[in-house]
Amino acid sequence: WNESLKQLEMQMTQATFDTWLKNTQSVSLDSDVLVVRVANAFAKDWLENRLNTTIGRVVQTVAGQTVSISYVVVE
Repeated sequence: WNESLKQLEMQMTQATFDTWLKNTQSVSLDSDVLVVRVANAFAKDWLENRLNTTIGRVVQTVAGQTVSISYVVVE
């Protein structure tokens, strides 16, 4: 996930990266599902609906395989 974040930071504005991705963390990678912790439900919705295609493409390139991404809010 950290390598994917580095790639994503170069592909979007700094404001977008800082707002939506900077404080995310990988929770687990099980088989072909990457679980990413986000700060709140609004961030989860934004990532799923606005940035998921871009994030998915980068993660798959870094991982070298097809990976689905699941965003979770961990309080």
